[in-house]
Amino acid sequence: MAYNEVNLFLMKKITLMALFLACSAPFCAAVPSSAPTAAPNPARPELAIIVVDSLPRRDPAWSDFNLIAEEFQRAFDVRHWPVDVTIERFAANNEPHALELKIFYQGIRSEFGGMEKRYRAWTVLTVNGTKHDFGVVEYVYMPRPGEPVDDMIHRIFYNAGTKTADLVAPFIVPTAPVH
Repeated sequence: MAYNEVNLFLMKKITLMALFLACSAPFCAAVPSSAPTAAPNPARPELAIIVVDSLPRRDPAWSDFNLIAEEFQRAFDVRHWPVDVTIERFAANNEPHALELKIFYQGIRSEFGGMEKRYRAWTVLTVNGTKHDFGVVEYVYMPRPGEPVDDMIHRIFYNAGTKTADLVAPFIVPTAPVH
């Protein structure tokens, strides 16, 4: 093909593509959804769990925040408390909540040559402006030989969430038994 033929071919291709996009634009317009959205229940108070952690360094698609959000939500949902649990990452524009649990995540340390995994997080509960400092919540896990790392990490965060929920329980439901 000569230079002019290639140029003409590209111009035709671009013209056809522009014509196609112009004709399909009305069909691609955003249509508001008619599906009902779940409104928060105004009768149930909200327990906001604010996670303070460093930005992910390794895999930003699945960070420690994601693990904390998933496993703590599961640990708190098991208890069927009369509150709606929401989990958010700490940011400068977070609004204060009447019932707020701040978790300053310090990481999981491997000790004794990997025989112990230690979760650590400084935890503070605020109830209507009154702070209850639980200090550093630690959970120690001893992995089984050959245990998959993903399973181990999920177990650590779930059990740390359970331990944190045990500390928070008397403030949420005063007659709640501690597990």
